[in-house]
Amino acid sequence: IPSYPYVFSPTLLSVPFHDDFEDGVADGWQPKTPGRWSVVQDAGDYSYFLHATNYSGDEYSLIQNYTFGDFDMTVKVKTAEDLNHNPVADYAVLFGYQDAANNYYLKFCRLDSENKLYRTLNGQATVLATYNGPTITDNAYHLVRITRSGTNIIVYFDGQQIMSTSDGTFTSGKIALGAYKYSAYFDDVSIT
Repeated sequence: IPSYPYVFSPTLLSVPFHDDFEDGVADGWQPKTPGRWSVVQDAGDYSYFLHATNYSGDEYSLIQNYTFGDFDMTVKVKTAEDLNHNPVADYAVLFGYQDAANNYYLKFCRLDSENKLYRTLNGQATVLATYNGPTITDNAYHLVRITRSGTNIIVYFDGQQIMSTSDGTFTSGKIALGAYKYSAYFDDVSIT
């Protein structure tokens, strides 16, 4: 991906997107709260780090300048929380993002009952799919994959399909990474 914005349709990205943060910067990302995000070295590699411990709300960083329709996305994610003290540690991927009150919000959590895909419409969240199993069990990187084709949305965690649904509320929108209250690392973001 070149460092300058591509000329593209005003609504949809027509080229693959990739960011591994190995250049040490997060060019092209728009954090909700810039002071909570940085590119740091982790396990000998650069990652996009969200420091949100003891923060009372949601925090996310949008991919700037691009809107995504149908897509296949992968991202490596790990929690930065002490799981003995934060039993509900989480991280999230947002997509179909129109604004903070209208988007899809995919939450991965240590607490089984909180692994859910939400549709937020006019600020009201509706659960579209649930995975009743743990996703965050350690402080290692895990591979999250989301595919959307038309109204079909499928979620994979470490290669296993864990959720699927059909919803056509937001057929295109921005993509973001984030968490609710907790810190996390994100790396190797690829979207086709």
